[in-house]
Amino acid sequence: MKSYYFDNHKYKYVNYYFPHIKIPKVYTHSGSEEFIWVEDDWVSIALEYYLGSDYENYKYVEGIYSYMLPNLRREKIVSDVVFWWLTTEFPNPIDAPRLLDNMIFHGKIMYLTELFLPNEKEENLIGYTHEQWKWCKANEAQMWNYVVENKQLFSTELMLTAKYINPAPFTAYFPEESPGRTGIWMGWQIVRSFMEKNPKVTLPELMNNFDAQKILEQSGYKP
Repeated sequence: MKSYYFDNHKYKYVNYYFPHIKIPKVYTHSGSEEFIWVEDDWVSIALEYYLGSDYENYKYVEGIYSYMLPNLRREKIVSDVVFWWLTTEFPNPIDAPRLLDNMIFHGKIMYLTELFLPNEKEENLIGYTHEQWKWCKANEAQMWNYVVENKQLFSTELMLTAKYINPAPFTAYFPEESPGRTGIWMGWQIVRSFMEKNPKVTLPELMNNFDAQKILEQSGYKP
């Protein structure tokens, strides 16, 4: 593996808000199914997965599907590294998380990723095309109402959560025009709303708050 270092200027926000966090070394690797590999003090990137969405040999790689291609580009490396690194710095401690817990957990990670990469477009941070982002904004109320009306928020069913959280060509409960991972997108909007409504809450307090229901209630989220 080849070693690099985090760009301290780009990640200056990390040490400002969380001075105890050690910025990891960054390596590259190949021959692994892991796009981003995170350990205690280092992160490694499989560069062969970021050769561009038009790289023809991707069609021969097992496990790479057409819906993944738009994100197999160098511009996604930084946001992918930050997102997956943050999930290890702030792991979810809940043993049997409900859909809401998963949504808020990933929403908090997205909120930090957005804060630490202020110059990145929001759709790029989550890996959506501009059209997919616009679809979510236009259908935010309908998505949220579906989740609430079907009493899915407090479900601990793993398959249900996976359909909202895991990468996919679209979200199974929504039209095929929808992107995958809309549960993460909605969780991100809830956390944004929570922080706007509660400006005295610090980032460490947010990340140490594992009461997803209280975060939802205090967010005033009503798309």
